[in-house]
Amino acid sequence: MEKIIFLIIIMFILLTFLLLSHKKMFYLLIISIFITEFLWIKIGEGIFRISYFLSIVVLLGFLLLHTQKTLLYLSKSKLILLMFSFLLYNFFLILFGVINKPASLFSFGLLIIMVTFTINFYLFLRIYKEEQRFLKFLAFSSLIAIVFGLLQYAIFTLFGKPLTFTSTQSVNILFNKRITSFFTEGDTFGKNIMVITLLLLPFVYKKQKTKIKTERTFKWSHYIFALYVLTLALNSTRSAIAGFFAGLIVLFYLILINKKGKLLFLKTLMNFIVIISLTVGTLLISGHLSFLTQRLSSILAIKKTLQTDASAVFRYQNTIEPLKKFVKSGPKNILLGSGWTTIKTEFGEFRLEMTSNIFVTFFIYSGLLGLFLFLLIILKTFRTFYVTYKKKSSYLALGGLLSLTGALAASQMAPMTLAPEFWMLFGIASYLETTL
Repeated sequence: MEKIIFLIIIMFILLTFLLLSHKKMFYLLIISIFITEFLWIKIGEGIFRISYFLSIVVLLGFLLLHTQKTLLYLSKSKLILLMFSFLLYNFFLILFGVINKPASLFSFGLLIIMVTFTINFYLFLRIYKEEQRFLKFLAFSSLIAIVFGLLQYAIFTLFGKPLTFTSTQSVNILFNKRITSFFTEGDTFGKNIMVITLLLLPFVYKKQKTKIKTERTFKWSHYIFALYVLTLALNSTRSAIAGFFAGLIVLFYLILINKKGKLLFLKTLMNFIVIISLTVGTLLISGHLSFLTQRLSSILAIKKTLQTDASAVFRYQNTIEPLKKFVKSGPKNILLGSGWTTIKTEFGEFRLEMTSNIFVTFFIYSGLLGLFLFLLIILKTFRTFYVTYKKKSSYLALGGLLSLTGALAASQMAPMTLAPEFWMLFGIASYLETTL
């Protein structure tokens, strides 16, 4: 109870600050996503992350500062309305006793918070129209996390001292020599950076087109991009690497079907070869190359991996077993779902209450109807990114397309159901949708 009161007091203090300087508060939210990913406080039987708290505060700020604009813009986005429909459907399942468990309300609350990330990114871009500054700050804040992660890795490699903040990070560095950052464990950090890398990738090749000489447009450096690729390699999260290559495949396909695609394809491919060569050289010097090679080969040799790798076995069982059990549970559950707390898988030290596949998770949580609504959201987002890219040659839309592809590819093995970066993409798509 004391923690809840303390949380309310802090919320009012932050709201006061928010009223004085909303933009700064929004940028603080972006920083919190990368720096405090696993910084949380315990409330009852659950935990509440700091970034979730800040997201709620920022949304309240929008409602207080821009009430009319907020309501108007929310009603204009079909994607946002689809999200509200998805939330409303899940709420009715709980309200009418289809899913009658107290813990389901807590899990449903987490889904609401994820949607607040979508709404916040959408409203910020729509109201302030600061697309360039948003991209710069997104790159800057993720770069801070990367530099700190590389510093952690370098100190451990050179001096044998794990500069970590959580026990999970210590395991990542001590036993696997995998890069992490701040309060974020290895797998989550890898997927976060993968999403940002693909989102900003098109800006590496962006041509500077501005009539005003003093105007600065966002353009990502090849050197910074190489640093992100190196971080993904040192992190060695298999789902993140698979997502990154899925995004690259989409990029090269879009380049090839372009009229001037062949020349641009060769130029882009050469740049990637140089960057990957530098990355491999760095990994060879640091002694990390053999570990990365082992991780990559385990993706290709999936049958062998499912027999020998404990983590892979757990993720496989955590998807197949709950799905088999759910399908046998009856037509009513298949149509409407069996709730947000019915998935419980244990395998050795691993415990999880969601499957390792994002689509299977939503299928079990809210049935065929809920999965259908979620797929509509995904398809609408893909369509928005693609149409905006074709009509406006939007680099942000192209980045969103690559990022969403990567996030969904990664979520077939390790879901990004509760990742703010994943829900941020829907906010960007909602913004682009209303500017068409």
